[in-house]
Parts: sequence; structure tokens; C-alpha cells
Amino acid sequence: MFYGSIDHSLFIILLFFITAIISYTLLKILFNRTHPIYIVAGICIISLASWSIHFLLSLDTLHMSKKTNVLFNPIAAVLSALCVTTIALTIRHLLKENKQYDKCLFFQHPDMIFLLDINGVFLSGNPAVEKNAGYKPSEYIGKHFTQLIVPDQIEKAKKYLNEH
Repeated sequence: MFYGSIDHSLFIILLFFITAIISYTLLKILFNRTHPIYIVAGICIISLASWSIHFLLSLDTLHMSKKTNVLFNPIAAVLSALCVTTIALTIRHLLKENKQYDKCLFFQHPDMIFLLDINGVFLSGNPAVEKNAGYKPSEYIGKHFTQLIVPDQIEKAKKYLNEH
């Protein structure tokens, strides 16, 4: 193995610190979360994955006997299943939390926010649209954005939307 010349305990310590750094970076980049509970969860998940990989690498898979083959090793199977399940549940929780945060921002924001499809058709708008502009959702959803813009400003609006 590649780590055969490295002291086993040193390898484990290095693996732990690397997983801590990776989990912090991933959580910060993907979810903009730096709360300690997320960092600990990330460390646990990635550590579990690392331990599973370490365990699998330590097996002699060149000999395909039932004792050493990963397919017949119940410990490797359990660790792998636990690792995948934990990662999936944590990602689902974080995505759900982000979705709730975005939804809250959308509906509670005092400025008008519209959601358009790729063709420029209104999909939805927040309550501030009706409050500030007087348009009910049924009056703009499904219509192209140019139908609500003063004709001499349409080209300017198209140019702005294409830039952003």
C-alpha cells in the first residue's frame, strides 16, 4: 500500500486533519455555513468516509477469497452503507434548510422580486409586487416581462437582463 512506509497513527492523524479542512471548506463553499455543529457534522461524515476507505484499502483485494473480497466483507458493507446514508441525510437536511431560508427571503423581502423562466415569462413574484405595484399574481404570471414594461423602455430592459 502507498501508506505502508508511513507510521499508521501518523496517517490517521493526518487523515483526520485533512478531513476537518475539507469538511470546513465544503460546508463554507456549498452552504455558506460555519456554525460549529455543521463543521462537526462534516468532520464526522468525511471521517466516516475516510475510515471506510482506509478499511477498504487495508484489505488485500488481490486475492479473491471470501475473507478478503470487499463484496463478502460485512464490515466494509456496513461502513459503506452507513457512510452513504449519513452523507445523503446530511445533504438533504442542509438543502432543505437552504430552501427554507431562500423561501423566507423571497416572501419577506420588502422589494419586488420576480422569478422568470429562461424565455422571460413570469413564474412567480413575492407579495411586495402587489403591495408596491398593485399587480395580483394572476395579472402577471404566465406573461412575458415585456408586457408590463413601458414600450420605450423594453430594449433597455432586455439589454439589462441579458447582461445579468
